Amino acid sequence: MIIERMSTLAKRETEVDWIVEDLLSSGGYTYLVGEAGSGKSILCIQLLNAVQEGKPFLNMKCKKRNCLYIQVDTGRLEWQKQVKNVAPNGFVWTMYAMDNLFLDRPTEVESVRQIIWGTYPKSEVKNSPSQVLQHIPFDLIVFDVLNKMTRMDINTKPAMNYVLEKLEHMCVRGEGEERESKHFILVHHPAKGHKRGVEAGAGSGGFGQLCTNMLTLGNELLVLEKSKVIGKREILMHQSKVTGIWSLPGDTLESNEPESIKDIEEALGIKIS
Repeated sequence: MIIERMSTLAKRETEVDWIVEDLLSSGGYTYLVGEAGSGKSILCIQLLNAVQEGKPFLNMKCKKRNCLYIQVDTGRLEWQKQVKNVAPNGFVWTMYAMDNLFLDRPTEVESVRQIIWGTYPKSEVKNSPSQVLQHIPFDLIVFDVLNKMTRMDINTKPAMNYVLEKLEHMCVRGEGEERESKHFILVHHPAKGHKRGVEAGAGSGGFGQLCTNMLTLGNELLVLEKSKVIGKREILMHQSKVTGIWSLPGDTLESNEPESIKDIEEALGIKIS
């Protein structure tokens, strides 16, 4: 407990713990809402890849953190294709080919919690979490996508509380001064007729009301609808029709595909073939 004059509190120097500067602050969770096919997953791959390496995301500084992408929405082959297109050399870890409705399975929830905190049993077995991940905890986690994680009716407040309780169980531990939390991004689809604003997410509006940050994505526009520390912000982007990679208008992207002979000839002004 702290007790002091308001004038003292007002003069106290504090710094925002940014995950992505001027976009995502730590604490609580981030709620990302966008229609199917809007590019949410690719955006999250790029964001986590930037944070994992401490490199800029859409020209915004990132604090280097260990990242985990939990993919429940996309099939194995489609997910592999997206990762190959966007981050073929990425160091972000991903869990996929998971059972739908995993939040309703206590053993699955506990397994994910152990993965996040690095508290799974020590083992000498090859390819076990202990050998592969070496008990290093994760700091930023994406859960993609909400409606595939539980059979509960997410239109109701009890279901919302149930989901958040499960996610907090996985991402928060300890009490009082010993409390530790991992920031997570919860991905979801919009409600009919509400694609923007804090009420955009399908189901209970409480998900948008209780989050620390809320983002909506659509028509190549990323909007920070809500933040505990800064005001609303809009970021106009461009999405590659080939790879799906997001960039700012005018940015030059590094291609993950080899250049064709024709491209090389045009660039060098010579004839190879």
